[in-house]
Amino acid sequence: MPCGSDNDIILSQWTSDGHYQESSDGGVTYHDAPSKDPRNNVPLPPPFLPPGTTDESCTYADSVVNNIITNWLGKTGATEDQQTVIEGILGFLAGIFGAFGVIAAAITLGIAAVIVAFGVAAWKAAFTSDVWDRLRCNIANQVGDDGSFDQEAVDAVWNQIASDETGIAAISLQGMVAALGPQGMTIAARQGWGSPTADCDCEECEGCDLSGWIIQESGGYVFGVLDEESSTCDVLVIDQTVVAGDSNYYVKVFAPTNMDCCTPTSLSTSGSPSGLLIAWDEVGETQGTFAHTGSVTDITGHCIVSLLVRTSTSQTVTLSTAP
Repeated sequence: MPCGSDNDIILSQWTSDGHYQESSDGGVTYHDAPSKDPRNNVPLPPPFLPPGTTDESCTYADSVVNNIITNWLGKTGATEDQQTVIEGILGFLAGIFGAFGVIAAAITLGIAAVIVAFGVAAWKAAFTSDVWDRLRCNIANQVGDDGSFDQEAVDAVWNQIASDETGIAAISLQGMVAALGPQGMTIAARQGWGSPTADCDCEECEGCDLSGWIIQESGGYVFGVLDEESSTCDVLVIDQTVVAGDSNYYVKVFAPTNMDCCTPTSLSTSGSPSGLLIAWDEVGETQGTFAHTGSVTDITGHCIVSLLVRTSTSQTVTLSTAP
């Protein structure tokens, strides 16, 4: 007959965010026990990226997203009953964990009733392309270079979903990420569902998007160098340290077309006020003509398609459309 600690009964549970926990005091307290997590019994496939991959993190993230789209939503029947939804969950997790998928499903089966109450067709419709884009970027920001996840990374994905989404999309995605955990997310990332050219450019602009604007090159002269570390989608920071033939320093930047105008909220230059010239073209006008001139404050309020800044010393120009 067992005695002492041999008589302890170990209870286990999964938290809503997918942590496997154990209790040795009858459920009064629980602690994380990742080494006992049954999901970790499933072997990990080796890292895999398709030929021609341009952004490893994004392709791994795209594999997770496409896996969910194809093997969960795509294979969940349209019948408005809970059994159909449960079968979709079980089928998806079986493709990740094999026989252990049934165990992992315990974390997410609770959302089946919510999906049915919402309606299967409406549930699927809630996953717009924007939802998938945000999820792809969310995952890309957390996945390891080899397509792996640890618990901290999964927690970060789970928490970001709550910030990015609402309603049934948030409930469903959080539930499935919790069910996958580090082992399942790693498997899904390495299964090869990702595109080699997946796009994870998800920066949201507060102002007008300047990311497509280009620095002019003409006559073998480049009119500035983009400071990529300081620039964002709605702020351009351009350095100019190369003197032109007239002994001045020029920055010239153009919108993608003369119809893609942006209205600056601020413009600044570190160059000397001596020789300072601000010039621009407005929407519909020929870029590079620089038909309008004024001060750094005069440019605000105009929807411009090109900008010229000249100073007599080397300069850094900061153009912002953010509020």
